[in-house]
Amino acid sequence: MEDGCIQGGFGSAVAEFMIDNHYQAQITRLGIPDKWIEHGEQKELYRECNFDAKAIMETVREMLKRPSRLVRYRI
Repeated sequence: MEDGCIQGGFGSAVAEFMIDNHYQAQITRLGIPDKWIEHGEQKELYRECNFDAKAIMETVREMLKRPSRLVRYRI
């Protein structure tokens, strides 16, 4: 999650690193989408960009519904 543009932002750099190093994980990037954003107060803009607390909670809930791809080992 970043308070900046999704495209070309920190999340993109992390995704590139993961690909280059053969990490396998589901990634959900949250941030400001690549679209025209009107001026306004931060709270309003976060809501418009689905980046406010409510949208973040909903994204986490949806992620938790996904089947886990974690491999668990017993020692």
